[in-house]
Amino acid sequence: MNANRTLPIRFPPLPGEALDSWLEAIAHRTRTAWADLTAAVALTPPTPGGFRHSDWAVFLSGGEAAGIAAATGADPTKVEAMTLARFDGTAVDIDRARRRVVCTFPWSRPHGARYCPDCLAETGGRWQLHWRLGWAFACTIHRCLLADSCPRCFRRQRGQPTPGDTIPDPGRCGRPARWHGGASAPPRCGADLTRTVVARFPAGHPVLVAQQIVCDTIAAGTGSFGVYAEQPLSTRETLADVRTLAARALWHARHEDLAARLPAELVTAYRQAKATKGSRDWPNPPDKPGSWAPTHAALAAAGVTVALQVLDAPDIASAGDRLRWLMRGGHHRGLVITPKTVRSWGRDTSATLAAVQLSALTPLLQPVHQLRYRTTADYPRHPESDERRVDRILRRLPTRLWPQWSLRFALPGCGHTETSVALAVATLLVGSRLSRTTAADMLGAAATPQTVSRILSQLAAQQHWPDANAALLRLADYLDITEVPIDYARRRALNYEDLLPDEQWTDICRRTLTPPGDATKADVIRRWLFQRLSGLPAHRAPSANSNYAFHTKLAALPRHLTPDLAAHLDHTARQFLTHHGLGEEPITWHPPLDLISGLDLPAIDPEEIDITTLHRLIRYERRSYSAAADRLGTSIDTVRHLLETHPAPESAAQLRIRGHASARARAALPENTFIELYHRQNRSLREIARSLDVSKATIATLARDYRIELRRPQPRPCIVIDRDWLHDQYVTRGRTLTQIAHETGVNRGTIKRWLAVHNLPCRTTTHRGCRSAAGVVATPTLIRPALVRPYGRQRLQRFITATEHRTIDAAARTIGITPSTLTIQIGRLERELGGKLLVRAHGHHPMSLTPLGAEVLAVARDLAVPIPEPL
Repeated sequence: MNANRTLPIRFPPLPGEALDSWLEAIAHRTRTAWADLTAAVALTPPTPGGFRHSDWAVFLSGGEAAGIAAATGADPTKVEAMTLARFDGTAVDIDRARRRVVCTFPWSRPHGARYCPDCLAETGGRWQLHWRLGWAFACTIHRCLLADSCPRCFRRQRGQPTPGDTIPDPGRCGRPARWHGGASAPPRCGADLTRTVVARFPAGHPVLVAQQIVCDTIAAGTGSFGVYAEQPLSTRETLADVRTLAARALWHARHEDLAARLPAELVTAYRQAKATKGSRDWPNPPDKPGSWAPTHAALAAAGVTVALQVLDAPDIASAGDRLRWLMRGGHHRGLVITPKTVRSWGRDTSATLAAVQLSALTPLLQPVHQLRYRTTADYPRHPESDERRVDRILRRLPTRLWPQWSLRFALPGCGHTETSVALAVATLLVGSRLSRTTAADMLGAAATPQTVSRILSQLAAQQHWPDANAALLRLADYLDITEVPIDYARRRALNYEDLLPDEQWTDICRRTLTPPGDATKADVIRRWLFQRLSGLPAHRAPSANSNYAFHTKLAALPRHLTPDLAAHLDHTARQFLTHHGLGEEPITWHPPLDLISGLDLPAIDPEEIDITTLHRLIRYERRSYSAAADRLGTSIDTVRHLLETHPAPESAAQLRIRGHASARARAALPENTFIELYHRQNRSLREIARSLDVSKATIATLARDYRIELRRPQPRPCIVIDRDWLHDQYVTRGRTLTQIAHETGVNRGTIKRWLAVHNLPCRTTTHRGCRSAAGVVATPTLIRPALVRPYGRQRLQRFITATEHRTIDAAARTIGITPSTLTIQIGRLERELGGKLLVRAHGHHPMSLTPLGAEVLAVARDLAVPIPEPL
């Protein structure tokens, strides 16, 4: 035949048909010897001893494709697509220089093909190209395993060259007959391949599902199923992952483990294939598992089915759960199973498979390594040596983890300080290659590696560990990507020698009426401030005394804090930061607690504790930390923390001991408010004292404390009070001396003297405690104790107004007074009426009435006549 002439017939290829199958079909149809046909289509001439077509079945040169197209009338592009070059870079690797398939990746076959007997029967012996792939093990159309060999001679098909002098017979075995006796031109086996018996499966069988996933992945060029759904990978990477898990299962799993996870039909075929002995036609597997595709379709089906049971999971965690049996099996057989060793399971695998492997390893790893490899994260990964990331987190992380966070991890038998420093080190270790010692040193060496491991091990022993682990991962990620208002590395490096000098502490004690105590008390306060500002444990403070007695006093400090003292100490902390050039930073800060919302952590959220109840237990019932913690269902450390952040107001008894009036005046009159009233509004000390219901002497003392220069008293002008007017006001209208004195701008004594001058009777005043009989006998008993006091009606009216608002601040704005003044007046009402009237607003909860407050409000509103003011 002439290579330049076209063939006498047009014989189109079938969809997906292999080039050699199509040419054999043409030779069979035209009754042409194989060598003549290949010469007619301008293919490589036959070599001595036969024509080997496996090279051009793999890859065609441009001239070869053009020659075939010219002879057959086919499209050159379609001709090229009938070779394995169609799958180059996805399902196979081709060495184009040598025109060979690279067997080592990904599960390629050097030569030969499997086949579906039913497909051969339906097409007249035509072979599909994808049957040459190591990934082809089942026919999804006829729901069966592909056959590996001839049913008569048991040899693989399409692996040897077709003799040039023969006419191909599609659908029949072309291998030499076993009984040829060594003839130079042996007869062909000729067995009918369409009659080969293969394992068959019902629709939806796992083997068929696995084969369809592989085919779809090869056709699409990407893997987007299961764990790859959110981050699709190339087919090459996806198949590398499948091959790695399949090879691991086939070569390292016990038969009983595979049998427990595979359908019975496949298990039977798998065992039969495993029983097949190696020969020249069926070589034993190479030493390195997974280097070549399995020689039997049943083995490939078993491996890929097991692999896709893992990789077709909806997420990484589920895939890890499905892979864990293989990890445990290897561990029980004495294999070393670690994050490092599992990386050697296969070459060119993806980060997605690494994430699945790390997730599967979770129960086999120590807690510190679970954090290091982020095994409970959505996407676990191997740690990186990222110095910039470590530096970022170091600047944003205190040595003691924030109590708002660390208290959620409270463990029985573990102190809060050691827990908080261990958790800080653990946060730094997340996703890092740092050793525990290095991480602890970077944070100030406040924890030992042993302490970190012990705390994490105790956490891991609890049912809350998965969520606790997740909380630490979220925190580390937040600190890595978020700028925070405090540079803790700089805070750790500050010089705290000048924090709270003795004279400043003495001044604070004088201003807050706090007993200064001895030098130890001042040192306790300093270390408490040091701990808040630096983020370091208190025992790291300069010249710190770390004996047991000192730590006991430090632990007892929160119950002795008052709102006034805490405010002054905050002011001291602010001055210290400003002095060191950090005035823009807040005193304290913590990451948003929304990061751990919804997590089931060992301890309850401190914000769920009722602060009012805590204050009552500590101040009025004088309970111990332990008793208060038991009552509130929380830990002692949580009680201490809440008393630090929400200092308990002093009880009435404490106020009396320390000077009730002075304390009230100081709370209601900060220095700037005093200056505003006295100097700018030109109000007198008496007027200021009257507005706060304290004595003028108390206000004068407060002015001296504030170092406010007082005006010199001016002589009062002589006031003459007319007799008729005084008689009308005092006798006829029954007004009190106090009311008349206020109106005329004099004191009560002056009014009494004018009564004597005008010979007017003066009503006898009763003891302040007995005034109810003088003017409020007709009022309800419940509110009478308040009305017998000066300005009782005013305080009661302001209480009624306060109940109409969400907060004291809002009510004070409506009334036109300061919040502290309104707080003092309502506090006095509560003492006079014998109980709390209001529950102060906290968090998102508005101010509310107590049962007693509701009764008082109802009685006061139901009064039909104005409430009389006592004499």
